[in-house]
Amino acid sequence: MHINATLLGHAYYLAIEGGANRTSGLTVQGVGTANRLQIERIFFNTLVNQLPRFPTFSIAADCLFASAVELYGAGSAPAIAIAQALTAVGIPSAITCHDTGACR
Repeated sequence: MHINATLLGHAYYLAIEGGANRTSGLTVQGVGTANRLQIERIFFNTLVNQLPRFPTFSIAADCLFASAVELYGAGSAPAIAIAQALTAVGIPSAITCHDTGACR
């Protein structure tokens, strides 16, 4: 059940702290620990209000980005950090939850 749980956990870490993913080599500009609450709010909002019952990683990534945009705006540092972190861990948003009706 938790075999891939580290993907979202590592994306969460990278979105806050920044750094490079060892597997992809991609670098993320995190929001910094002083702004950790922004990323926590994005993940919380996604888990409570956005995700459907059985999401794929692509849908989860899209819902995380949609939540970041909803809370902070498309060009905001948290939205950029989320997008970079998801891409770095290998789960970029390939489909839009709004196209599939997955995000609530």
